[in-house]
Amino acid sequence: MKNNIIIVSACQKNTKTLAKVLADKLNLLFADVEEILQYNIEDEFEIINKCGLDYLNKLKRKAILDIAGYENTFIYISLKLFVNDKNFDKFKKRGHIIFLKPTKKLLQNLYSEDTSLTKNERKIDIDAYLIRAKLCEKYANNVVKFSQFNEKEIFDSLENIILSEIKLK
Repeated sequence: MKNNIIIVSACQKNTKTLAKVLADKLNLLFADVEEILQYNIEDEFEIINKCGLDYLNKLKRKAILDIAGYENTFIYISLKLFVNDKNFDKFKKRGHIIFLKPTKKLLQNLYSEDTSLTKNERKIDIDAYLIRAKLCEKYANNVVKFSQFNEKEIFDSLENIILSEIKLK
């Protein structure tokens, strides 16, 4: 029996809030993979300067694999952290993966609000997202597609999936 619920999403801020609420409701621990990585790997630039980018990536992969081994946890992970099949395999063995997938149009709208990126950088990010999304759809137990971020609608969809399909230990 799987004992983790893994939410994968590109819409970090809103999804993380929903995941925390559901974790509380289900009396599960909550883990945000990106926050754990930031805590475990304090100064990425120093690591890159001293040990190189490959070493930093190995540290991140190891931390992600450690998190995949958590028990009875509601895990939130940004889609951008999934870059290979190994990450998905580890999470899939230990939990139920739910992918929250915005439409391409919504994704473009979200990126258009990000003024820190150039138009070219936004296009590259969206293209990278679409590649990762295909990989995620392949591994996810459920895909929740949405064209606008309606918190109640997404929360209800997640809750229905969790209550009807997932048997936690």
